[in-house]
Amino acid sequence: MSISQQITALRKGGDLGGAEKLAHDELKKNHSDRYLQNAYGWVIYFRLKEISDGLLDNKMTHMKAVSGLNHYVDEYFQLNLLSKPDLLHSLVLTQVLKIDKEWIRFVGFAKWWGVDNFREEDHEMLRLNNGKEIASLVLRYFYRIGHALTKHHADLSDTDQAWGENQLNEALNKHPDDQWLNYYKSKLLLLKGDSKGAQQALMLVIRRQKRAYWAWAHLGDILSIDNLEQSIICYQYAVSLAQKPGQIVNVREKLAKLLAIKERFEEAAAHLKRALTVREKEKLKIPDSLKQLLATNWYQQNADLKLSKELDVSSLVDDILYESANLVSRFGVLDNQNEHKKLAYISFGVNEGVVLRYKQFTGIENIKLGSVVSVEVEEGGSTAIRWSESEKSTIDGLLENFVGLMEKPDDREFGFLRVTGGPRIFVPPNLMKKIGNVSDENFRCKAILSMDKKKGKEGWVALKVEKI
Repeated sequence: MSISQQITALRKGGDLGGAEKLAHDELKKNHSDRYLQNAYGWVIYFRLKEISDGLLDNKMTHMKAVSGLNHYVDEYFQLNLLSKPDLLHSLVLTQVLKIDKEWIRFVGFAKWWGVDNFREEDHEMLRLNNGKEIASLVLRYFYRIGHALTKHHADLSDTDQAWGENQLNEALNKHPDDQWLNYYKSKLLLLKGDSKGAQQALMLVIRRQKRAYWAWAHLGDILSIDNLEQSIICYQYAVSLAQKPGQIVNVREKLAKLLAIKERFEEAAAHLKRALTVREKEKLKIPDSLKQLLATNWYQQNADLKLSKELDVSSLVDDILYESANLVSRFGVLDNQNEHKKLAYISFGVNEGVVLRYKQFTGIENIKLGSVVSVEVEEGGSTAIRWSESEKSTIDGLLENFVGLMEKPDDREFGFLRVTGGPRIFVPPNLMKKIGNVSDENFRCKAILSMDKKKGKEGWVALKVEKI
């Protein structure tokens, strides 16, 4: 059995320590042995996996994990004969991504790891055991570059900054609609003083993740430069959206600063008090910036006030989000409520319409079938931005009222409304069931023009019927 085989046998037998020592000793004698390097590479991978598993199970401190990460990455750096792209190389990256999101060395590691060393499989979405899908290894690699660029921007060399920014831009060229790439691009642009560009990059993110507290918090950061009032609203909205109090302690501190500038001292004090309470409860560090605010006269004067209810600013955020957009209002008909999928369909025409999801467009689930609503879209686009109820009851050529005689074939569950000098309107079974087995009686109906997919032609379909 060769030395490399012995190392592998020790590793597979659960003796990582023995495998590591043997690999170390033998590589000192023959570092150019490709098989020895490969065997040790797999030992390093499993050591990194130990670290990530230990963090997940709370069996290892963060400090010890980072120390181990630094050590084994440095060891891996020495294995210059390993094949790339390769399963082992990709697996090492996977574990590095798991261990420490804040690792200051990541950009340098990513640069060395090699943007061209991905396998075809690394570009595919990853399906977890619980059925959920996460981003591909390739995208997670670029996400982490974006995060490191913005988190450690001041600590990176000019060369690493330029390389990282180039990679982020290249990734955006391939995935222009990816929300995380746009988010990190926005943060980077803000760091570079381009608030307008930062806001533009964030728009795609926040319009898709309208209830993501972190997106609104970042918009608050952007607007704090030129528009304090709007920044305050964004921070307030972020606070209202957060699921856990610990997520927005820093946002509350930023919000308090701006409220104090506007001399809204009671509100400012309330947010500081909440931030302090959460930090103390969750045993989080009290930063110097918070200590300084707690020492101000305006806080001391209002510190004993009862905490007030959070302000509801939900009605104000759309105006901020879309004030620079060219929005066009279009009238449409709600012709389908899918409670199972939690969405409504608004028809603008026979072959045109938009889907409004309940989660994103609050209240649309309460609108009755056949109602006319106003939907705002960006000029030249078809994606719904917001909606409102309309006083209109009909739309010429799309939603109209008719009067005629009802007819029902004996052997069918559906019927037809015969309109003198007008169209023959299809009455679906669900409506016929409500009115019973009637024929040659006058009915009034509201109908929508739609496409009969089986026949390939347009026709009117009743949405409501009532006997005259």
